[in-house]
Amino acid sequence: DYIDDIWGYNFRDSTSHPYDDDGHGTHVSGTVAGRLGTGIAPDAKLLGLKVLNSSGSGNESDDWLAVQYALMMNVRVGNFSIGWRYSREPDRPMWRSVMQNATDLGLVVVAGSGNEGSSDPPNNLRTPGDVPEIITVGAIDSTLALASFSSTGPVQWDDYPYPPGLIKPDIVAPGVAVHSCVIPGGYEDW
Repeated sequence: DYIDDIWGYNFRDSTSHPYDDDGHGTHVSGTVAGRLGTGIAPDAKLLGLKVLNSSGSGNESDDWLAVQYALMMNVRVGNFSIGWRYSREPDRPMWRSVMQNATDLGLVVVAGSGNEGSSDPPNNLRTPGDVPEIITVGAIDSTLALASFSSTGPVQWDDYPYPPGLIKPDIVAPGVAVHSCVIPGGYEDW
């Protein structure tokens, strides 16, 4: 059972609300639903689910619980601006199963591609961004050029052997010098 209130849920420390001790979640949330010109969907409602600590570390199982929680709360779109590098050996089969189940239940899943650039294909997209069934987003700059850090794929799965693998990311969006919300208040370009 989860105790829910206006804050959402903290899967890292279940004794407190899902505070943002890094700032990344706040900046991404502002890009999605911020007002005063920062958000692309300012009337959207957000549900904060904390799965990582201040240094960006966490347990994959916390992410999977967060997906289950989001489904229980009838969330329609899940944003995963997180990712597990291949070098950390994420449980890719479980990620794919969780993401397939979530999309089958109607959750639109969007994930960042990662920050590893174009090195080491087919292993440079972070998980869950490498999962075939979800929408993976790469980063472009203000000239519409691919950001140097944005992971480019392709990805490899048993049903998408490399080469050629599966082309990912699925779409690109501004990811350099994006103006959005920051902690403890105000706006910055990240």
